[in-house]
Amino acid sequence: MVPELLAGSVMPVILYALGILAAFVAAALLLNFIMGQVLNFLVRRHDNPLTAFNIRMVGELRLPIVFVIVLLGMRTAIVSLSQASALASIQNLAEAGNALWIISIGALACYTVSRLLRGVMRWYSARTSTDTRTALNTVILPILIRITSIVVFALGALVVLDIMGIPITPMLAGIGIGGLAVALALTPTVTSFIAGTYVVAEGHISEGDYVEIDAERAGFVTNVGWRSTVLRSRFNNLIVVPNNLITESIVTNYNTPTPSVTGIVECGVSYSCDLRRVEEVCLEIAGEVVEESEESNKNFEPVVRFAEFADSNINFRIIFQGVDRAATFAIKHEIIMRVHARFKEEGIEINYPVRKLTSELPDEYQLPAPSESDDGKQGESAVAAASDGVPTG
Repeated sequence: MVPELLAGSVMPVILYALGILAAFVAAALLLNFIMGQVLNFLVRRHDNPLTAFNIRMVGELRLPIVFVIVLLGMRTAIVSLSQASALASIQNLAEAGNALWIISIGALACYTVSRLLRGVMRWYSARTSTDTRTALNTVILPILIRITSIVVFALGALVVLDIMGIPITPMLAGIGIGGLAVALALTPTVTSFIAGTYVVAEGHISEGDYVEIDAERAGFVTNVGWRSTVLRSRFNNLIVVPNNLITESIVTNYNTPTPSVTGIVECGVSYSCDLRRVEEVCLEIAGEVVEESEESNKNFEPVVRFAEFADSNINFRIIFQGVDRAATFAIKHEIIMRVHARFKEEGIEINYPVRKLTSELPDEYQLPAPSESDDGKQGESAVAAASDGVPTG
């Protein structure tokens, strides 16, 4: 309320309104300073302030409270100006002030709700350990934060328009029709986004994992996005896989539950070999390779298992573990080289596949049956002729 002594002059009324606004701004700055000190006190007393819910909420409410005080100062200043007789010539000052007040309060309410929701999601993300953090924290939550802000401000705008008496039913109808058209046009994208939400929320696939999809596509995961997942194949090529394909396929993750991967060297030895000696030699070689290699899982003892009686050899397997899938290839390479060299020294034979082929001779190469009077010379000459390729008759 403007004092009566100042109501009749324009300049004193304006200065009075500016003084009220300055007082509220000073109070807002003082309260902001006090809340800053409180936050610093809470942060110093907490080991991990990012995971403290109360610190998050105080920090998110700090600016909205300051803005509320400033808006109250502006509202009080406008009311004072509208009640001054010296400014009676300004038409509809009170209505303009009310409309500005409603819009400002609506915007501030949306801003406050948006900050609180973002604070809750960031608090949830901070609670997850960095080592176990998935794409839910790095991809989906930032998108949800943006979408949440847009939705909150859109709903707040509709509420403000309704309070101001502007009909929002036509707007809602238009938004519904437009949203349906956009949804139909973006069906593949929306499907991939929903599938991507499933992929990152479940946390079965993370960056750096080696995965195989339907035994056709395999590689290291370089990025898990909201629409697709990018793999780097062993040929150093990028494979972009839509997330809806991942949710509908059988996926093998070689990094879970642990990165260690079992490797197998398959071999076979002759039936005449001493299998006990073969086992001792293979275990000795595998143990040396595992002990020397930095890429082996030393907590896993190599084993040798004879598998079957094959056509030419008795087949067996040398089983070991590498720290990851790539490490098994280097270890397998070294074991094969050493086994081959050691078998040569030990005289352990690895048979080559052998096949015996038989066929009937054509009629012109058939040997005549020897007669009783023949002393066998005719048969010998026929054999010699047949070996030279000369038909006998």
